[in-house]
Amino acid sequence: MTNPSEGTTAAPLEVHSRNCPSCNAPPEAGRLLSYGSSAWPMRQCVCGFTYLDKAPVYAELSSNLAWEKSFKQESERRLREHRVSQKLSKSTRWRVRLFKRLNMPELIASSCSSGDVLDIGCATGGHLMKLPDGLRPFGIEISQALGEAAAAALAQRGGTAYIGPALDTMKKLETNRFSAIAMRSYLEHEAHPGPVLDEAFRILAPGGIVFVKVPNYNSVNRYIRGRAWCGFRLPDHLNYFTPATLTQMATSKGFAIEKPFMWCLPTSDNMWVRMVKKPDTAAAA
Repeated sequence: MTNPSEGTTAAPLEVHSRNCPSCNAPPEAGRLLSYGSSAWPMRQCVCGFTYLDKAPVYAELSSNLAWEKSFKQESERRLREHRVSQKLSKSTRWRVRLFKRLNMPELIASSCSSGDVLDIGCATGGHLMKLPDGLRPFGIEISQALGEAAAAALAQRGGTAYIGPALDTMKKLETNRFSAIAMRSYLEHEAHPGPVLDEAFRILAPGGIVFVKVPNYNSVNRYIRGRAWCGFRLPDHLNYFTPATLTQMATSKGFAIEKPFMWCLPTSDNMWVRMVKKPDTAAAA
């Protein structure tokens, strides 16, 4: 298989068409953007949301486009197409240590001291294993190989990893079960982000927290670098959130949004959001 970001493979990927994930408007209602390709059209909807109007089916994400395969291919593509900037970036990695980076296990531990925690897109479960005692770790992973590794690791802490598409798995989980949910570098990959947030609200305990990290489509760097922006990955990244569009989608599902200072800077390629299931909204739902 060749690099999925180039939109070609040894065998065509099985895909499905999508309406706007935010407002459900059909693709033709949106504006076609130059950031996409003929194989993977990218549109900006009339509601302001940017997305790919085609998405690989879940079966492709568990095999041909599994993270452990596509990440390596994407790294090779970036080095091949942007050799100078990639080498410069690697040689100046010291810059990321100038400021303390947000850390998902620390964020969760600062918000709750006990209960079950769910990491969606947990890979091998490494982040969950860093949680303090009192928090029981559970994960969802679509890659069979990564999911099996996570299940073995999390069993040591009394948890497990569910292997399969997140939406299908979440529908089987108990209402009001989890104290916190992590969506770190996940929601941009999800073909059905709205229904996933619906399920997250349902399975989260009243007062529980969801931490989301996604690429910031409104980043200054995206305007400067254009198609070479690091946030573009075709077809891995299906949804391109701005602070406004992520807030709109989350609040429409019942979440309250908290944005501490420095969590969503326009100079950063990524943004973090803390979503809260307020007890009063939980009762109303």
